[in-house]
Amino acid sequence: MSEAANKNIVIAGICGLAGAGKTTLCRQLTALSGFNIVHLSCDRFSSHSHADRQASIDRAYTSGITEHIAFTENPQNWYAYDDIIAAIHALRAHGHYS
Repeated sequence: MSEAANKNIVIAGICGLAGAGKTTLCRQLTALSGFNIVHLSCDRFSSHSHADRQASIDRAYTSGITEHIAFTENPQNWYAYDDIIAAIHALRAHGHYS
């Protein structure tokens, strides 16, 4: 049994496009649940701002290069995943991250 399970820690992922209501949903769940909830916003781990990402996507479309468009639009290329994983491990082990 994992350490998270022993501490009754549940980690849920919510994903969606910008403006879809992810943060609003998290705030509502926090308000309604009565549990101690930590909101781990992956935007904290973004390698570029939303405006920078959108400008990069626009440039990729202007280039017309399909591979460049696909790479630029792929959210896997926007975040520092090692840092996200470290934060999740810290949440599991300590109930918080920094």
